Formats: sequence, C-alpha cells, structure tokens
Amino acid sequence: MSYKPLPFNQYFIDVSQGLGGETSVDFEYKKITYLHHKHEHYAYYKVLYNAARDCIQIFFKETTDDTGWAANFDFAEDYYDSFDFGGKNIQLKVHNGWNIMYRAMKHYIRDDFGEAVKEYISAHGLTASLPTVEIIGWSLGSGQAQLCAQDLFFNFGYKPIVITFGSVKPWYKTNDDMVEYLTYCYKECYNFCDVNDIVTYMPPFPKYFMLHKKSVAQDKFNIFRLFKPGKYHTEYYKDLYGKE
Repeated sequence: MSYKPLPFNQYFIDVSQGLGGETSVDFEYKKITYLHHKHEHYAYYKVLYNAARDCIQIFFKETTDDTGWAANFDFAEDYYDSFDFGGKNIQLKVHNGWNIMYRAMKHYIRDDFGEAVKEYISAHGLTASLPTVEIIGWSLGSGQAQLCAQDLFFNFGYKPIVITFGSVKPWYKTNDDMVEYLTYCYKECYNFCDVNDIVTYMPPFPKYFMLHKKSVAQDKFNIFRLFKPGKYHTEYYKDLYGKE
C-alpha cells in the first residue's frame, strides 16, 4: 500500500490511543526513566514502521503523571545546540524541562528509528526512495515532537511531517536564523491549537514559539473557556480542521 495521509482527527485518536474513536494503529508507548533535578522522571514515545500505511511513525504521549507536570513547569530557557548551517551559526534554545526530557530519550529514539528504516528497506529494497516520516504528539508530546523533528533532520537528513495537538511552544527565539533553520527541518508541519485551549499558550512568556501554528476552534474565543481544559484540550478528535 502506498502512503496516504490520514484525516487530522485520526492522528489525534491514534496518539491518544483511542480518545474519541477507534485507532488506526495499535502500539504501546516505551517508558524511559531519567533524573531531573535529582528526582526520577518518565518520558514516553514510540517509533514504528507502519506497513499498512507505508510510513514510519513516531508518537509522543501527553502528560500522564506528576513528573510530566514538573517538567512542564520548568520554564527556564536552556541552550540546546550550536552549530553551523548554510554558513550561519545556529544557536538553539528550548524550554528547560522539555529539553531535559528529550535528551533522555533521543538516543533510544534514534536507535529505534534506525530499526524502522531497516524494516522499510526490507519491504522495499535498497533502491527504495526515502520513507515518509510522521511525528505525532499531543500536549506535552507536542513539544517533544517538535524537538524530535529537528533532531531527525540534523542526524539523519529526513524532513518529517509533524502533526501535533494542544500544542505547546518549546522553542526560545535567539534570532531570525534560528527560525529559518527550523522551518527548513520540516517537510510539513501542523501544530493544532484550539483557541480556547490554555495549554497552547504555554509557556506564556515572550520569545517562546512554535512553528506553523494552526488555530482551530470548537467555539469562539472566550477567556473563561481557557479554564475548561477537560473540553478544549482533549477534544481534537472532533472534525475541526476545515475551520482553520
């Protein structure tokens, strides 16, 4: 079967493992244990080769425990990487809690991604074109998905399709070169944010940003609706995506 994208709300159902509908792919998240400020924390991801859709998928889970919330509220910006690209020095800075979390996972993700590529090559042969790569995240996982996209491009040269929901702003702007570089890392990017979803305004400080924010709305913006995350942060399975 050749690659075809899914409806956007199906990606949300899949990354949430069934919230609002039936999943198109079954998997269990891998749990990574790491230390953050000397306390044990957990991170969750999954890399798989989806033979039915002929693509590689990387999923990142939403906040599920107190350690995830602790990472969410570690707002301080932190240096991530500095390197030359296209004759320009790129300095990446990110939200500290999400930086530490992704660094704890990144080598496992790279190894699993390499295995998924081997599965793809085994199915298609050595002369096959590069596989389509989808990176999907929700809430906390949206920040990890955005960091993963840059990491995948930097280390493997793949430009993924990024699809996130209830998306956060993991990047801290150092200059325009940083933004231009990050834009180059993606093939396509859709960071979906309900206008009444308070999580999508995090961190609520200047210079933090996400790329390609896609605003969607169940209802018109009302500041009081920001205090209803049980509705506006969890119902991306609804068909909102033709109403951007």
